[in-house]
Amino acid sequence: MLLDYPTEEDIRRYRGGQSDGLIPKQNGGPGAGGAIGIHGSDREAFNRVSINWTLGCISLLNADVKELDQLVTIGTLVYIHE
Repeated sequence: MLLDYPTEEDIRRYRGGQSDGLIPKQNGGPGAGGAIGIHGSDREAFNRVSINWTLGCISLLNADVKELDQLVTIGTLVYIHE
């Protein structure tokens, strides 16, 4: 499930990080949040012990993704926090 991300503020922060040398400049890559989503995993053991192995995505157990897919529709607001 791809997320409608980034916001204008996210883009400003991303570009600031690039200017400060904290984020490498992209050459044809997805850029600021261009490939962020909620997905299942082939590393469910990592998810069970809270290892953050993604590069910005939200990884769920595969059964949870299937359930979530049945509950939400396109346009559903997503709020992610710890």
